[in-house]
Amino acid sequence: MIVLAGLIWLPQWLIAAFSIIMIAGHHLLEGVKAESFGSFTWLWQILYGGRQWIPFNEDQTFGLLLFII
Repeated sequence: MIVLAGLIWLPQWLIAAFSIIMIAGHHLLEGVKAESFGSFTWLWQILYGGRQWIPFNEDQTFGLLLFII
């Protein structure tokens, strides 16, 4: 999020290029399986897998967020 906040200082053409690369790269990585990274499977789950690696259900996660805030 900090990196994305820094985008406001870049020229508009560079922001557009960054956005296109992010969207296209995300779609290109859909077919990659976490198991193909061997011992770094956990890193792939955090960076790309999203909520799959969080060991809570939605009610517990919401409660945890309220507690933190």
